[in-house]
This record gives sequence, structure tokens and C-alpha cells, in this order.
Amino acid sequence: MVCHLFYRQLCRLGVYGAWLFLGLACLALSSPAAEATNVAASSQILQVGDVVKISLEHPEWRGKPPFEQRIKEDGTITLPYINSIQAARKSPSQLEKDIRNAYLEQKYYKHLSVIVMSTENRFFFVYGIVKMPGRYPYVGDLTVTRAIATAGGFTEFSKKDNVTVTRQDGTIERVDCEKAEKNPGLDLPVYPGDTIIVQRRWL
Repeated sequence: MVCHLFYRQLCRLGVYGAWLFLGLACLALSSPAAEATNVAASSQILQVGDVVKISLEHPEWRGKPPFEQRIKEDGTITLPYINSIQAARKSPSQLEKDIRNAYLEQKYYKHLSVIVMSTENRFFFVYGIVKMPGRYPYVGDLTVTRAIATAGGFTEFSKKDNVTVTRQDGTIERVDCEKAEKNPGLDLPVYPGDTIIVQRRWL
């Protein structure tokens, strides 16, 4: 009888132990996943055309909202007092350090904290006479001909020699894709937010 009760108690503890083990296992698995997410976020590289939101934590800026800057085609943003600073091809954490160091080195502030956030998803748009017009995620190092290829490529009615690219600031550029396919130097880069339009070729 005593052995039977002991066996039942042991089994009961075994069930509790199993639940405890599963709980600890889930906790252990969740931590690396969270760390992986944080690593992915911190490894984001800013590109030309990205909009960044910048907060300067200092008594002079207390109560003021963060200000936004779009990274210009030369890769820079403009900041109060220190003018331009290189932003493209940096992570947000790297840009935070560079902005802080720039202010401190020029002795505008003795103490300063900086927060940089990217405010938008990266997409480009291809419309007109292509096989699959629409919005596509921007992955970097993209050109007009590659962007059109992503949209399925030209059709037999596409006007390849006069493709327009509208930048975020409204600037319009034109590409002769027939020549660009033969000479990559004529193939313009594509940035987040750009809109590419392929016109119809009339026979």
C-alpha cells in the first residue's frame, strides 16, 4: 500500500516536473528569438531616400518634437548647427553615434543623447507597359533595368528608349533602357520611393 502511494506521488511529481521542463524550454527558446529580432533591427542599413526621425535629448530640445530628414542623393542629411552629415550606408545606431560625436566635437553641447529611427518601409513602383506593374520591396543596389526585370520585364509594346523615373522630391529623369542594357553606365540607380513608368510604343 505504501509503495503504491509512493509510486503515485512520484508520478505526480513527474508530471509537474515535465510541465516545469516545458516551461523552461519555452523560455529558453523565446530569448534567442527575441535577440535575433533585435539583431535584425539593429543591422538595418540606411539608404538614399530613407526618411529618418531624429530626437536630440538635451534641455534645449526639451518639449520639441523629433524632426524628420530624408537622406539625399549624396547620402547626407542636414542637421541644426552642424549642417550635413553622412547617413547612407550606416545603421541607425551608427548614425546616432556620429551625430552625437559631431555635436560634441564642435562643442555645441557637453552632454547629448541621440535617437534615430527609420520611419517607413522601403518600396519602389513600376507602372505602365510592363508584365507585372505594381509596388515592390526595395532591397538595395537596384537600377532601372533591374527594377523593370523585377516587374516581369518589358512587353512587346513597351517603349524601352524613354523610361521615366520620378524621385521622391519630384525630380524626373529619363533612361534609354535599350542603350543601358548595352552600357550599364547609363543605367540609373533606383532609390526607395522612386516611381518608374514605361510608356506604350506606338507602331
